[in-house]
Amino acid sequence: DPPSDPWPASRLVADLHLASGEPDKAIEAYKQTLDRVPNDAWCLGGLAKAYVAKGDRNTAKEYADRFIAVWSGADPDLKLMK
Repeated sequence: DPPSDPWPASRLVADLHLASGEPDKAIEAYKQTLDRVPNDAWCLGGLAKAYVAKGDRNTAKEYADRFIAVWSGADPDLKLMK
């Protein structure tokens, strides 16, 4: 992101928790970030992935649907869109 709009550290922490196989901690950090940055697509996508990792496909779909709504005009070839 541009220096004037840096990524929240809590989102980066959530990404690390998710990559480390700790979806509960990732969910907590993503939600904390969404409290400050509503509709952050990276958090919404991360939450969808974290809930899939937990086996909660219904909640994952809710966050995936929110993500798609936020990024409805994005290039479908972007990594996060896939």
